[in-house]
Amino acid sequence: MPTSGDGEADGGIYHLGRMNLVKGKQTFTLKKKGRDGIYIRYIRLIPVSIFPVVQPAASGKITLLPENCLITHALAKDAGKFNILSHFSSVSWEIFTKNGGTYTVTTDYAIADPASTLFKLGYSINDKLTEFTFPGTGGWSRFVKHSPGVLTLPPGKCTLTVKGITSGAETKSIVLAPAP
Repeated sequence: MPTSGDGEADGGIYHLGRMNLVKGKQTFTLKKKGRDGIYIRYIRLIPVSIFPVVQPAASGKITLLPENCLITHALAKDAGKFNILSHFSSVSWEIFTKNGGTYTVTTDYAIADPASTLFKLGYSINDKLTEFTFPGTGGWSRFVKHSPGVLTLPPGKCTLTVKGITSGAETKSIVLAPAP
């Protein structure tokens, strides 16, 4: 199967990578290597071209919403939010910045843990992971905005992925604002 990557095993799920499909009927085959059997529950092809490339607004801010992301093994976009509930669920955006730069991250999120609890979400740019620590909010319906740190975006197109490290969160938006 032609892929652009070697794939990634994550939580019992194997991500093969990307395939470029052309218009019309196509066939691909999975072949077993070695003596062990293989069990496949399902194959899911997600057309990534339907997700827009997010660009900065005139102010320079980049707003990442459920409406313009690719959700992988996370709960669906409902009522303007997405859920990242475990280490193998993630949410990704394709971002384009002309010059790149350093951006302050502000996340509007909720988690059931008490406010004294700390949890981590991983933010990766083109697979380079940065872990941020977030305080609990005290309930799934208690959303707060928190700025855990900064990310550096390269010039041009990149992929930003958010995934749970020690726990997950329900998130309404992530805003990247040019750092002073």
